[in-house]
Amino acid sequence: EIRLRVIKIILGDDYVFYQLFVEPSDAGHGGIGRKRTYVFCLHRANGVYLHDVFDMYAEITQEIQKVVSTKPGNYMVATAEHIALDALATAGQSDLSYLLNEREVTNMRLFDQEYIKRYNRLPRYDDDLFYFLGDNFQYTKSWSAVSGKIPTYRRNNNPYSK
Repeated sequence: EIRLRVIKIILGDDYVFYQLFVEPSDAGHGGIGRKRTYVFCLHRANGVYLHDVFDMYAEITQEIQKVVSTKPGNYMVATAEHIALDALATAGQSDLSYLLNEREVTNMRLFDQEYIKRYNRLPRYDDDLFYFLGDNFQYTKSWSAVSGKIPTYRRNNNPYSK
């Protein structure tokens, strides 16, 4: 997160600041959700403001969104056959469930149950469904079922389940 106040303290009164808030869907990545912010700094004496930052960004995103918009399933590039072969070669199993610890297995079961309860169908048939298994299901449900986006990537080692 950018703290504009800190930037203003560092650069002082020599700059004009424009803070732009963006989302991956602005650039066609509708399958993920991770908001960002950018700060444009224009030097008061030497800078020239040629185009409005906000108008330009709106025009560019509008053009991009006309031609591309991803879903969570678009980010998976391995086929089911490749995953099965990898699992078989790695552990002599037909799936990758051996990689999950007890809490992750429990979370996956709870996510599956919640999905069936809400949507009255089996989760394995939803190509755009992803769970983040690192959170405690009782407190935080990070999944794509509601948002239509892959749960925000975390910096820990917990897996995502497809």
